[in-house]
Amino acid sequence: MVKIKKKVSSDFNNYCLIKYLKLLQPSWTKVFAYKMIRTKNVKINSKSTTINYRLQEGDLVEIFGSEKVKIKDLNLSKLKTLKVIYEDENALIANKEVKISVQSDEKSAFNNMNNRLLQHLNWDAGSNKWKPVFIHRLDYNTTGLLIAAKNYQSWQNLNKAQKEQQIIKKYKALVNGIVSFKERIIKLWLLKRDKKVEVVAPNTKGAKEAITKVKLIKHYFAHNSSLLELELVTGKTHQIRAHLASLNYPIRGDQKYGVEKNKKDFPYPALCAYKLKFLESIEIETLKNKEFEIRDIWFEKLL
Repeated sequence: MVKIKKKVSSDFNNYCLIKYLKLLQPSWTKVFAYKMIRTKNVKINSKSTTINYRLQEGDLVEIFGSEKVKIKDLNLSKLKTLKVIYEDENALIANKEVKISVQSDEKSAFNNMNNRLLQHLNWDAGSNKWKPVFIHRLDYNTTGLLIAAKNYQSWQNLNKAQKEQQIIKKYKALVNGIVSFKERIIKLWLLKRDKKVEVVAPNTKGAKEAITKVKLIKHYFAHNSSLLELELVTGKTHQIRAHLASLNYPIRGDQKYGVEKNKKDFPYPALCAYKLKFLESIEIETLKNKEFEIRDIWFEKLL
């Protein structure tokens, strides 16, 4: 039997036990973590606990079980270097490339943005410190700016800022067709079915309202294309891609929501999360009124 003991530091005061276990055991699924708690293989202060338990500073977390519960030591040194745009003691902004997921999944089980972040910060899997993480996602083949929290307090503040729209996220997209409007606010309801999102009627069960602001930047008549700036008011899965496809202006290179004939120039969607703006109301002092922008966007070079 293997036994892991961890004393909870102030970084994890009021932190969810399940998330803490995932931090200690990256290979655990949520279902397995639930099972470990139910079977009393996880104890707090030598007593059995519940899946909803919130940690308190000074708690002793004990994990019992087979060899599988040993802390996994990831060899992060093998990963490519993170492209950092900005960094301070609380937050980090990175430029994501194509063909990489933000979180661990079937496409990027080890080589993902979260692990590159840990490599950049020299994070120790065996430490009793909060695990830095990106607070939002971009699709596997979408490039652009990502925000990471470096400590628990900044994670709470950044998530609050997202919910209260204190962070403005803008994208650029090259779409098929000559867009007929200069500006528009798209308000449509989306429903996720399998691995694709569909535009549905507002009263559809499980559907969620998604809002995107769209602004025309330039027409490219020779290429039958338009360059757009988009601002996310809500942040639903594939929101921009589904919204533009519903208007019959699918993103160039998007095989899921459009049909791209020129796969050589557009092997993946021409979409980039190119700008971030932090409002003065955000609680993190170092980010107040700051703005970050990518000027070197791959698909603009093709025009």
